Amino acid sequence: MVMPFRSARNLAFSVMLFMIIGVSVYAYLIMERNAERVDEIVVVQESRLNNWYELSEVIREIESAFNRYQTGESEVISPVMLLLDKALRKVNEMKASGIYVGELRNLDSLADEMLTFRQVAFLYATEVKTGYKYGASGKEMKRIAQNALIRMNELSNSTLHYVTDKIAKKKEDLLGNIDESQRVLAVVLFVSIVVTAGAAIFMSRALARPIFELVTAAKRIAAGDLDGKIEVETDDEIGELKEAFNHMVEEVQCSQDAIEIEKNYVDSILSSMNDTLVVVNADGVIMTVNQALLNLLGYAEEELVGRPIGSIFAAALDERGANSQTENPGKTGDWQKSILNAISSTKCFNWEVTYRTKDGRNINMLFNSSAMKNSDGEVISTACTAQNITLLKKMEADLDKINKCFLNFGPDPGENIQLVVNAVGSIFGGKCVFYNKLDGEVLRTEAGWNIPEGFAKESPKEGHICVDVIAADLNEPYVVKDLDESKYAELDPAIARYGLKTYLAYVVRENDIPVGSLCVVYDEDRDFDDDEKKVLTILSQAVGVEEERKKEGNKVKEAYAKLKEAQEQVIQGEKLKAIGQLASGVAHEVKNPLGIVLQGVNYLEGKLELSEDDSEILDMMVKNIKRADNIIGTLVEYSRATKVTLKAEDINDIIKVSLVLVRHRVNLKNIEIVEDLDKNLPSVAGDKGKMEQVFVNLFLNAIQAMPDGGKLFIRSCQKKLDAPGDGVGRRDTDTFDLGEEAVIVEIEDTGASISEDNLQKIFDPFFSTKGPKDGTGMGLSVTKNIIDLHRGFIGIENRIDGGVKVSLTLKIHSGG
Repeated sequence: MVMPFRSARNLAFSVMLFMIIGVSVYAYLIMERNAERVDEIVVVQESRLNNWYELSEVIREIESAFNRYQTGESEVISPVMLLLDKALRKVNEMKASGIYVGELRNLDSLADEMLTFRQVAFLYATEVKTGYKYGASGKEMKRIAQNALIRMNELSNSTLHYVTDKIAKKKEDLLGNIDESQRVLAVVLFVSIVVTAGAAIFMSRALARPIFELVTAAKRIAAGDLDGKIEVETDDEIGELKEAFNHMVEEVQCSQDAIEIEKNYVDSILSSMNDTLVVVNADGVIMTVNQALLNLLGYAEEELVGRPIGSIFAAALDERGANSQTENPGKTGDWQKSILNAISSTKCFNWEVTYRTKDGRNINMLFNSSAMKNSDGEVISTACTAQNITLLKKMEADLDKINKCFLNFGPDPGENIQLVVNAVGSIFGGKCVFYNKLDGEVLRTEAGWNIPEGFAKESPKEGHICVDVIAADLNEPYVVKDLDESKYAELDPAIARYGLKTYLAYVVRENDIPVGSLCVVYDEDRDFDDDEKKVLTILSQAVGVEEERKKEGNKVKEAYAKLKEAQEQVIQGEKLKAIGQLASGVAHEVKNPLGIVLQGVNYLEGKLELSEDDSEILDMMVKNIKRADNIIGTLVEYSRATKVTLKAEDINDIIKVSLVLVRHRVNLKNIEIVEDLDKNLPSVAGDKGKMEQVFVNLFLNAIQAMPDGGKLFIRSCQKKLDAPGDGVGRRDTDTFDLGEEAVIVEIEDTGASISEDNLQKIFDPFFSTKGPKDGTGMGLSVTKNIIDLHRGFIGIENRIDGGVKVSLTLKIHSGG
């Protein structure tokens, strides 16, 4: 008969408890006895030893202080006496403590020697003060003192050895007792272990049969059999465990039913999702896909599951998620690993990627992924969703075309209408695009896109489809399908001639009056979504606005010119703002890394034995790093040029100082400087440092424009601004009034001229006609910014004889 587990457990626990109590009591008695002896050694003996160490240390200090006095390093004997008093107090304390019974004789001898040393040391000091008046007596006192010190050291050292040996003997006796105690404890512990092991075997045998039943039942559940239960025979812990196991089986049955319901629910959600879903394991192998992905790519589920994630991409992903590799769907190499690394290393949001369908088409997708990790932080799978943005991309492209169309608008409404028609053709495609306007009884084509040769641009209005669009005056696009079978096919021979099938149009209104139709025709059947209809509506309204502008004449042209100027000012302001923001962050974020890279290159040049090619590469790297650093420095300087301190300055002095700064380059290029400076000029309102920067920039530009030498003309004069022009007049934006006196500085070179197109962009940041080694394209931008802050203006034009002329108009200081 098998003993119940509860009885076996109680019996085994009783035996083990008895053994634990017995071993604990025995260990406590041994430890208490040893603790008393340890306390004696630590508290009493170690205290005695420490006191003797301290006394010996004081005696050595007395000897050292006395030697310093003998050699003349110390002028007084008082330090020796103070240390001697300290030693005597220590001896008296040790004698009074009552724990130095065995060393009392030595303590008395030490005290006598210390007193003797005090007397002779004092007499010796007296002799030293009197200049050795008694001669031999002083030397005798010195010898007696030295002998007393020797005996003091001998007494302290011998006593120290005696105490040390005594403590060592006590420790040896204690270690012997501890060894004996350890042997007895080892025997007791061995017996306890044997008894505990027997009790454990006894309990395990009582526990084995029910555990075996539980294991067998667990295996059945793991195999999917949830019907079997375990018979409960006892009411002890094992019986409770069997009851709990049976209850767990019931819960698992309920959970399995719930999981099945949840699975069906999740499958229903996945199947109804419009966005695609693909789940991959840690190796990048597809585990799950939803129906939206299968419908989009044209695969069956079994064709994708088990394949690498890269199979659905047209190219690899770079760090930003963009497609980075040439499309090659048949190759599954390292680029597919790059996809897995990109999507599993972090959460990816709104990456634009390209999926490849089964039939080879590419589809633009907005991609998101999230790596799922276990408790150790290891990626176990990654869920990837993506939204088809093909239509969105098309809309973005269409809006970009519309934006470019509007940005290219000029003062001529007719040209603007043609731009709108071209934009319609670019966006909608089709056979051709027309803007037809009703003029009395005639329908006239005002603008067209892809108009076939021989097309009649004027036709009677009767029966024309565009006339019906104008007459209907609908607030929505007008669509006619099956055009070749409609009533218009008989009235308009062009429909049959060009095989037209679909017509899309929107009415054009001029001051709310319908006057024309903007239409697209197709030689195929075509459907249009709401977004396309909105685009045509916007462009048709733009045509209506341009028709209204035709009637405004010169007033509208002038208004448009002002608007264009304001737009350019806003754009320029935004550019300057962007450059300022860029410069504020670039200095720290880029200059420091560039400095580290430059130090690394310089370090490699000194450490490595480089071939000629390697040296050239490193030299090229250094030059480009310095060029980048120069660009950053110029940007920072540009962003700092936000205010100036205006004082009365002699512009001729500033010009001469600036020439000195570039004199070396002038001489190097064999350039002749021709000065014509008016000596009677009034002072200008200027910031000397900023104006020097302006002239140095302009001089360097002129020098670089004359690589083979030439002439540099510099003139200054005072002039009355009696004609309106840039910055001169009665407009709010003018900085000079008509009739105002100003200082003019002109700088001319005989180098190459600048093309008319480049003259329009000469002050744009980073624009340069030089090579990458000759500048950053920021010099003239900085120069113009400084002149603007001085409330002056700068003009650049080509000379008739070749070269460039720069004119500066500067304010005269109000104080003269």
